[in-house]
Amino acid sequence: MLDFEGFGISEFETKVLTNRLATNLVQAGQYNILERNEITKILSEQDFQNTGCTTDECAVEIGQLLNAQFMLMGSYGKLGSTFTIDMRIIDVASGSIINTASYDVKGEIDLVLSEGLPGAIERLLGTPVQSGSGNSLSEPSSRTFTTEVLGGSGTYAAKTDYRAGDGPWSIFAFDLDGDGDADLAVANFNSDSVSILLNNGDGTYTTKADYEVGDGPHSVFASDLDGDGDADLVVANYYGGNLSVLMNNGDGSYAAKTDYVVGRYPATIFASDLDGDGDADLVVANYNSDNVSVLLNNSDGTYAAKTDYRTGDGPWSVFAFDLDGDGDADLAVANRNSASVSVLLNNGDGTYIAKIDYGAGSYPTSVIASDLDGDGDADLAVANRYNDCISVLLNNGDGTFAAKIEYGAGSYPATIIASDLDGDGDVDLAVANYNSGDVSVLLNNGDGTYAAKTDYGAGEGAFSIFASDLDGDGAVDLAVANFSSDNVSVLLNK
Repeated sequence: MLDFEGFGISEFETKVLTNRLATNLVQAGQYNILERNEITKILSEQDFQNTGCTTDECAVEIGQLLNAQFMLMGSYGKLGSTFTIDMRIIDVASGSIINTASYDVKGEIDLVLSEGLPGAIERLLGTPVQSGSGNSLSEPSSRTFTTEVLGGSGTYAAKTDYRAGDGPWSIFAFDLDGDGDADLAVANFNSDSVSILLNNGDGTYTTKADYEVGDGPHSVFASDLDGDGDADLVVANYYGGNLSVLMNNGDGSYAAKTDYVVGRYPATIFASDLDGDGDADLVVANYNSDNVSVLLNNSDGTYAAKTDYRTGDGPWSVFAFDLDGDGDADLAVANRNSASVSVLLNNGDGTYIAKIDYGAGSYPTSVIASDLDGDGDADLAVANRYNDCISVLLNNGDGTFAAKIEYGAGSYPATIIASDLDGDGDVDLAVANYNSGDVSVLLNNGDGTYAAKTDYGAGEGAFSIFASDLDGDGAVDLAVANFSSDNVSVLLNK
């Protein structure tokens, strides 16, 4: 990441904004940014002067010296009372610009910190990443836009278990209390609650605190829903047919829930800026309605009535990401009963065109989007319960997908996650296996194909998995919700 240029603002303000941008990316939980002094040291050893490097050609040359895969550069400006943010990502190997983002903020410069930077990052990556305070607010992105890859070997130490509620079904890791480390939120299906486990700062966790939600909480997601800079929660209640929104009190504790009606048997919830207005909207997969419901944010953390879009038979999982490269958040939906993935492209305003279906395995239960083959677009990975495998569907570059390629997992794979687990700059996969009570890790060969799985023990009924740097060592750890043993397992990266 190069220093950004400043137009119409002071050099000091430009440095502050650039430092905050780097901090936001790091605190997302899956990025490390090479520090400015380290970049200067490396370049000075190469007798390279990077002062005034503002062209793409110069960025590529620096990226080659740093052995970087991508370079992030851009500028801040002020015109009248409007601040502008412009970013671009350059592929070092090809020299081409693979993504751009712009974001305008009208008002004082503090709004650039609290609203502009997270909004620009969100548009760049296709899904919410940071709040104004630097809290991690979404699932890890697949792309590595940094000059230093994450550490870790991609092998895992024996699990440590922590008590959750009755029937933990979904887990999410992020900084809930604003202290810079990754806490855990767990949706407990049988006890109609969400358990919060705060991080002690070293990847160990405090005793849970429980909060009431709806009937049969099936999925939990964290995002800054009301724009105040901390991580709120939204929960899909399977039997209740609704969503529960819990606002953060600012310290990792939560206010009483507010409910919103969706479809029948909502299975998975995802928060993202679907309509491009800078706040976190909601989309939920409704298993028994054969659709997804989109709820647009009123800009204050309250939500408009749902709009439904048709999917395949039995949608069980939904993921929002920019699939066709036009800068807005499209949808991928795993349809459990029709052995397919539905792709719904965004019209640019948070409405969606009719679905296009692609074949997956038998009883697909989880889908995630990530750049698996390193070509700059978002591919799909799907966990298939009944044939114990995952399906990889590579993007053709335009939001359409090639036929699936399958890789073995454990018994009854339930949930899949994508992240750089071994620190080599590409996107690996991990899946929680319900029947075998373990986690399968599949390391990327560097081209979007995968090595045979390695299994690590979790708990009974391992159902949900999340990847994040839990102990602050720069490597991606794993957290698993175990439905049958009423606990979560933490597996630290060696």
